[in-house]
Amino acid sequence: SGQQYAYARATPRNAVVVVFNNDKDAATIEFDVSRIASDGVLQDQLGVSRPVQIHNGKMRVSLPKRSASIFVR
Repeated sequence: SGQQYAYARATPRNAVVVVFNNDKDAATIEFDVSRIASDGVLQDQLGVSRPVQIHNGKMRVSLPKRSASIFVR
């Protein structure tokens, strides 16, 4: 959407997903990460979000207003 953004970078051994919520309200964002993983758990390195489970190449993240998370595998 216009206020939430996500992007990923991956190597054969590592992956990182950065998610931003620039809205004045909390938001839950779901998006496709099948290019980096079909299943597994990603940990937020900033401590903003709980660990996120990837199911069938989809990732669902809940973020507080005006926040960001950096997830790694």
